[in-house]
Amino acid sequence: MESFIERDFGRRAFGGDPGGYDSARPAYPDWVYQFLRDRCDLKPNTPAFEVGAGTGTATCRLVELGANPLVAVEPDHRLAAFLRESIPDKALTVVVEPFEEAVLRLSPSAGSGEIPFALDTKSRLAALERTHAFDSVKHRTSAWSIVLDPDQTVALYATYSNINIRPDRENILAELYRIARDEFHGSVARNMVTSLYVARRTP
Repeated sequence: MESFIERDFGRRAFGGDPGGYDSARPAYPDWVYQFLRDRCDLKPNTPAFEVGAGTGTATCRLVELGANPLVAVEPDHRLAAFLRESIPDKALTVVVEPFEEAVLRLSPSAGSGEIPFALDTKSRLAALERTHAFDSVKHRTSAWSIVLDPDQTVALYATYSNINIRPDRENILAELYRIARDEFHGSVARNMVTSLYVARRTP
């Protein structure tokens, strides 16, 4: 079900149902935040920014761990509104712009297109290094899994761009529900991969 996703569509793909998106997306593994504490010295009053904050899956934890000020860049005004309402913390500033147009600029390369963007480690690290804005760039990836019932399966896949862009979206989701219910007997093990890139700003 691979489809080319226009950039403009990707920036507004999930704003129609922020609440549903927020409830369907699983939390990131604890090691992500431990890594940020250990490697990036995340602690109270640490300035930080987050790109593509969405409804705040990571934002809330970053605020809890002390990111302050925290600038969350989110291009979809509907997701940004949900984020502001759900995290009314004065440490958080939500910038409603595409990252390319925000004050903090970093444009990654397009990558090879043969593997998922975030998992194209070679291209992501090369893009960071070409900016000469960061040093000591590090990367970590982990595989994990969650078990979903048919409703949760449909809710999760309904948050994916390559599903939302399709004109037969509702039919696909209905078929996913049937497969999860009948062929997986109501219990779907979904394999996930979390990829984290961190870097230190060059003095």
